[in-house]
Amino acid sequence: MYEKGAWLPPKLVASGPKREPCWNPVLTKYKDQLLLFYKVGPNPQRWSGAFLTSNDEGASWNPPTLLPAGILGPIKNKPFITSDGRMLCGSSVESYERWGCYIETTSDGGQSWSKSAPINIPDNLYGIIQPTVVSTGNQGLLLLARTRNSKAIAKASSNDQGITWSQASLTNLPNPNSGIDAINLKGGEILLVYNDSTKHRTPLVVAISTDHGETWANVFTLEKEKGEYSYPAVIQKQAGTIVVAFTYKRKKIKVVTLDVEPLLKAAYHLKN
Repeated sequence: MYEKGAWLPPKLVASGPKREPCWNPVLTKYKDQLLLFYKVGPNPQRWSGAFLTSNDEGASWNPPTLLPAGILGPIKNKPFITSDGRMLCGSSVESYERWGCYIETTSDGGQSWSKSAPINIPDNLYGIIQPTVVSTGNQGLLLLARTRNSKAIAKASSNDQGITWSQASLTNLPNPNSGIDAINLKGGEILLVYNDSTKHRTPLVVAISTDHGETWANVFTLEKEKGEYSYPAVIQKQAGTIVVAFTYKRKKIKVVTLDVEPLLKAAYHLKN
């Protein structure tokens, strides 16, 4: 936890029943609770989904709840909360021959679930995983996802607030088989953190779209030196500042805070 300008010592909140590894934690707030989703199991082909809840802003956690078979919860990125209170969780599977995305939906904080049809690139053997979901206005949603062998970020769309989805297609944004994350800014723009490369997990950059994801402008470089900078998570605080956390050379977690106004100014300047 980050408190009074400093990080408190880490403490164990979840582990497998036989000390199996726990993977891809996803922290989100739903109504008055914090939810911490994670996966537990020996590898991504054999893991199960689980989550914890906290009623005191993460100071303590209730016992874990295992998700139903076939439901993994948000696989890497935070859920998208619709205006009617549904939590849309971008999920995915990594099977032996094929990857693919789904949207898993819960309207009661993880007690019951429904699952979309598969979302994938037609006739693409390798598929997509780890989607992030943002709004494009009205009932529209945009899904952006990591690809395994396509060297570009994939996208899909929904026109009914995530009830149904298009199949995926490739964008012109590069992807070196690495995780991404995106958010809607308070003005409706979309901010994306991704590796601007087809081969390496560097550089790690911030991009903004002012036209619902049709075009993008790189507005800030988080890291550009040799090394791996990956698995970004991004939020916008109430005050408007942007906070990005990411893996730093597979050794540490780095947190960067950015002023949103220069980013937006750069995005609109490049757009014009």
